[in-house]
Amino acid sequence: MAQCISIATLADTLGFGLAEKMELGFAAEVASLPSSELEITEPWLMVADIPRGPNTHLVGFEIRAYRLQPFRIKVGSVVGPVIQIAGSTGDLNETAAIRMPGIWGTRWWLLILPALVLAALLVGLYLLWQRRVHLESLQQWDPAPPAWLPAAIELRGLLDGDYPNPDSVREFMDRLANINRGYLAGRYLVSASEMTGREILTSCLDKGHDSRALRRMINNLEDLDQQRYNPELPNGSWSRQQAFELVDTIEEVRILPKYTPVDPALLLEAEKAWAWLMRSENHPSGQFQPGGGG
Repeated sequence: MAQCISIATLADTLGFGLAEKMELGFAAEVASLPSSELEITEPWLMVADIPRGPNTHLVGFEIRAYRLQPFRIKVGSVVGPVIQIAGSTGDLNETAAIRMPGIWGTRWWLLILPALVLAALLVGLYLLWQRRVHLESLQQWDPAPPAWLPAAIELRGLLDGDYPNPDSVREFMDRLANINRGYLAGRYLVSASEMTGREILTSCLDKGHDSRALRRMINNLEDLDQQRYNPELPNGSWSRQQAFELVDTIEEVRILPKYTPVDPALLLEAEKAWAWLMRSENHPSGQFQPGGGG
């Protein structure tokens, strides 16, 4: 083995965990770094060969230090210079945490792709769950029963009573106006209880509903609103005539619940009430024939 005659380094201070080149000079040609004669006893020093140059009397190598205390390299009887370590701690006897430079520092972007895939998967699952919830709610929805069913029952209860004095006539017209507005709200899907007659008509026409029977109901409602707030109330006969005017108008657009699921008890009671309203002894004109408009 050739004898080492010199140990050279490019700098007298080595950065913590950073590679520093050193060079050994030998008296004769050597094939590689003589690791058997290179005394490295500290486990926190790492040595690695580097490509050799054209001068076969020189052997280069890299060294990394992972502790902050100064050190020397010894090859045979030759001892290299003292090399200081530049680090972030003040205590030279303190062992610093070993880090592997160049692993995540330059490949952090490799974490972005899995994160984006996971986020897209979570969003997709959430949207599917939302859609399932909405579809379930639609499947559970049932159409409302025809609006004339509760109106018929209420009209029979109203007309079957007796209103002999002015106070009871006012109550009769109040109930009749509420029945009219309730029917309009259920039949045409408008907020009739919060609207005037003109507003109800405009809203229904905007929805494309036929105006003939609708205008009769609106006129009936406006007459009731005008008279029930009038200090001089009309007689009971006029009020009952307005009730049957509403009955006749509902009959024009009454829809039988052929395909709509309806509570059998409600349907039976409404049919009985409507038959009572259409009897000649109850209906003042006795001219309107039952049967409805579909």
